[in-house]
Amino acid sequence: MNLLQDFETRKRLLLLMTMVSLPNSIFTLNLGFALLFLNGLLTPGLKARVESVKHSKLLTWTATFFGLYALSALWSENQSEIGGALEVKSQLFSLPLIVLLNGGIDSILREKLIRAFIMGSVIALLVCIVGAFYFGFAEGWSSDLWIYMKLTRPIGIQPIYFSLYCVMGLFLAVRRLPADFRQPTSKWLFFSAIMLLIGVVLLSSRMEMLVMLAVGTCWLLFRARREGWLGKAMLLAVVGVMLLAGLVALSPTNRARFKEMLSLNQSYQQDKWGGRAIRWEKWKATVQVASDNLLLGTGIGDMQQELDKQYLKNDLMPAYQFHFNPHNQYLQLLLALGIPGLCLFLGFMTWLFLQAGVYLPQQGYFNDFRLFLLVFYLSIITESMWERQWGLSFFLLFAALFLTQPNSASTPAHESLKT
Repeated sequence: MNLLQDFETRKRLLLLMTMVSLPNSIFTLNLGFALLFLNGLLTPGLKARVESVKHSKLLTWTATFFGLYALSALWSENQSEIGGALEVKSQLFSLPLIVLLNGGIDSILREKLIRAFIMGSVIALLVCIVGAFYFGFAEGWSSDLWIYMKLTRPIGIQPIYFSLYCVMGLFLAVRRLPADFRQPTSKWLFFSAIMLLIGVVLLSSRMEMLVMLAVGTCWLLFRARREGWLGKAMLLAVVGVMLLAGLVALSPTNRARFKEMLSLNQSYQQDKWGGRAIRWEKWKATVQVASDNLLLGTGIGDMQQELDKQYLKNDLMPAYQFHFNPHNQYLQLLLALGIPGLCLFLGFMTWLFLQAGVYLPQQGYFNDFRLFLLVFYLSIITESMWERQWGLSFFLLFAALFLTQPNSASTPAHESLKT
């Protein structure tokens, strides 16, 4: 009990809880955020920690975004939508603020949090698999129990988001695999990597499989070229593509989903999964609305209302009936905030990529932060990740891992391994 009276101990326990909860439970995640806020606010020494808040560039960027969203409410006519939208977007300043009020995250704690995230992703996947067995006994056995939406029922997270977590957890686990497999941590990291790879395939998110393939291949070839084994790496990449294709082909659902994605003649009508064809139509409608609101956007309140009108005009009834957002974060920002909002977002993303080299120079070009950013940049092409807590919390927590490091933080041994 005496240990819990220590500020740093409480902070570490609460941060570990939030990272394990991210792929598991929104309720526990929010509880962790609330307790972290109280911990930072009520612990002596708050004045010194507030100084770090004042000088945080991350908080400056994210708070500017929230301010822009809030400002756009002034020219939004549909006031009923503003409250809910701003509630989600409030994390843009609240999450970095909470971490900074707790004194930031040093490199040693960051490594523990990354491993907690890997562990949390594996635990969530195992919960889903156990849940598939339960529903099999309760409802009758079906191959669909192990794929896509039905697989994630026990944790209540959409497959696209959980697949995003699995891809990131997979890359982080692979980065940490020791050269000597006799080391104690090697077995659970290897097990985690294999489980998360299987999880990505079972979750049947086509975009995340392609993201995993694209980022993983670039990472492999970049490292191989620097170390002089490019030929072997290219062969390994081909084998990896064939292995992934083989795993995908084992599932009828995956085969059907990829067939829809690759078919140029597919009807845009919404099927039981959604798909590439209807996304093209959503993007087309979004550009049509945004072209009339380039200077300021529609505003955060009118965004969905104006998009629904365009869906109706385009006879895109599935999107109109279910009030689909653009399913592209870049277009979503252009629609809501106009060219200024999109340019600010692109500037923020560019700044983050440049900062990755400043904060983790020991890890080489493809460091943890850049792997995260590349996965995120590609994933938001087909999903509006900032519109849901699953996506926004994931982005902000990982940004805070790397951009709230105290000046006195030491560098652990693992960061000297360049990849």
